[in-house]
Amino acid sequence: MLLVFSFLAFLLPEFQGVDQARATLYARSEEAAPTEEAIKAISDELGLDDPLLVRYGRYLGDALTGDLGISNVSRSPVWPQVWEATVVSATVVFLAIGLAVVLATILGVVAAANEHRWPDRLITGLSRILVAIPIHVLTPALVFLLALRFDLVPTSGWGTRSHIILPVVALALSPTALFSQIVRSEMLDTLQQPYIRTAMVKGLPWRRVVWVHAARVSLVGVLTLGSLFVAGTLGGAVIAEVILGVPGLGRLLHSALTSSDVPLFQGGLLVSVTAGIAIGLVADLISGVLSPPERDQ
Repeated sequence: MLLVFSFLAFLLPEFQGVDQARATLYARSEEAAPTEEAIKAISDELGLDDPLLVRYGRYLGDALTGDLGISNVSRSPVWPQVWEATVVSATVVFLAIGLAVVLATILGVVAAANEHRWPDRLITGLSRILVAIPIHVLTPALVFLLALRFDLVPTSGWGTRSHIILPVVALALSPTALFSQIVRSEMLDTLQQPYIRTAMVKGLPWRRVVWVHAARVSLVGVLTLGSLFVAGTLGGAVIAEVILGVPGLGRLLHSALTSSDVPLFQGGLLVSVTAGIAIGLVADLISGVLSPPERDQ
């Protein structure tokens, strides 16, 4: 899958009809009307007359060594820009998923322990509402409520601890709503298990049975799903980062696209896809460790 996406990223200039020789010359010298000799020289340097697969192999080899080319707009190497943006996005996404797992565990346990009573109905109702609200609607609503109405956090930007609150909350709410219902379902099943009834017969306090014995088992499902959601949350981060002015991968891709900066867009896209595939693989491994499949005897 990674090879397929890398090949598509490599073909982006072909799809867009970009003259790579002219774009590279402009990125290096800002020369608006390069001579034909200069264009021929840069074409030979870049090997643009080589067969397609040869050029793709060279592109892939450069990418593996961290050489993603030169930005057509900033005229600086792409990799440092993509790396800085990746660190920002990774920080926001992992904090959001961590917050979602913690909140969902608490809410799911409370809902299950109060099945069919008002806490359960309230948590379930709010969860259904939050899951239905798309990120491009939820994020401006949070800006209005937390930043403009109550002045608790900055409306946008990056650089201080307060700037991280809005993007993390925006990305955490939907997973929290979904995870809490999973924890609730797992808890209800766990509370019916024989060892739970045995613990109650032995006289263990109800709170200890719920929060120590049952919650620990129910947490396996949400941890597995949380690791799977990391890659998916990167997609929501694109929208949130653009709206909130967070200098992550989402904003980088948006800026590269609007300015037709093909090398920067190629690099950002390649790193994003690589991160998504790697996270998915790690999630599968974690899922196998936490919930190993039953094997035939």
